[in-house]
Amino acid sequence: ELLEKCKVLEADQKRLEADQKRLEADRKRMETDQKNLAEEQKKLAKAEQEFEKKTRLWQENSEKKWDARQHLLDERNDLLLKKINENQNTVLRKQTERFYQNQRRFSELEKDIKYYYFKGLQPEQYKENLKEWYYARTGEILNLENPLTYNDKIQWIKLYGATPERTRLADKYLVRDYVKQKIGEEYLIPLLGVWEKPDDIDFDHLPDRFALKANHGSTWNIIVTDKSQLNIQETKEKLKKWLGTNYAFYGLEMHYKNIKPLIIGEEYLENENGEVNDYKIFCFNGKPRYVLYMTNRKSHLQKAFYDCDWNKMSFSTEGHVMEETVEKPENLDTMLMLAEKLAEGFCLVRVDFYCLNDGSIKFGEMTFTPSSGAYVWNPPEYNRIWGDMVDLSLEKWEK
Repeated sequence: ELLEKCKVLEADQKRLEADQKRLEADRKRMETDQKNLAEEQKKLAKAEQEFEKKTRLWQENSEKKWDARQHLLDERNDLLLKKINENQNTVLRKQTERFYQNQRRFSELEKDIKYYYFKGLQPEQYKENLKEWYYARTGEILNLENPLTYNDKIQWIKLYGATPERTRLADKYLVRDYVKQKIGEEYLIPLLGVWEKPDDIDFDHLPDRFALKANHGSTWNIIVTDKSQLNIQETKEKLKKWLGTNYAFYGLEMHYKNIKPLIIGEEYLENENGEVNDYKIFCFNGKPRYVLYMTNRKSHLQKAFYDCDWNKMSFSTEGHVMEETVEKPENLDTMLMLAEKLAEGFCLVRVDFYCLNDGSIKFGEMTFTPSSGAYVWNPPEYNRIWGDMVDLSLEKWEK
């Protein structure tokens, strides 16, 4: 029994040793597995780092690409908006130009219709039609039976003052003889030529700068500062139209009616600053009373009234009024004296002079019906104040 028990113990011992060997083997495998697991974890951690790095780089690249794409889209959008705005501005500008062109054409057409209507009137129809014209221009009732205001009295002169003398002096060519006789030839702008037809003008013999004027109207002037830029054909067409138009029938200023149409060429006038100061002297009953100073004609015309002592007046007519006071011209007294000589015998006339830097004075024109008697006065009472200064009884009128 003891031997049997020893055998059993030996067998148990052997089994225990085998179990220990298996446990040792399992432990080694476990250590190996743990090592492998640690390696795998390291690889996994490294892979995760690589993944995070690649993800971050991808995100950064994506953001950069997105920003670049967005910037490109923004640039394209801005360019598109700019082109749209440019196109809109171009369309708007063209539409505006077309509008003003049509407006000018309509105005010219309306002006031509009135012109030919007035031209077809009989003299006995002038009075009533002048009243209608005056109301359309000013919104006021014209009083020709007892004219009191300045504008009323100019309408009277337009209707009844078409004397041969007024016609002669309204003629920008014939008035030169009157000026030469009254105050002297030195006050005349040197003449370059006189022509009956535009085709008679030899532009090659004219200087680089000059002025062309129609003698039988107002504002019919072409000021040439660079002959090389002048469109001669357009100039001839404009002159031809002027020569074929009787200025009297634009506003029934009848003293223009019998002027023989001519083109006159004069020397170009200009001061050092590119301007020519214009002094329009209003003479009442042969005496100078007020001076309308005008400057800055090339860009934005400015003007202001002064009395004969060069005090700036508070009243004005339509147009931009100068705020600042201009220094009194040194030759003002000379201009006033010359204007008085030329205005002798007339109840109302405006005598225009130009002053140059060298102190010389040049005669511009004599105007008997300024602005065709349609001044807009500010304040309105000066229409009557100026009217009181015009003594129509000084002249004989043919009704």
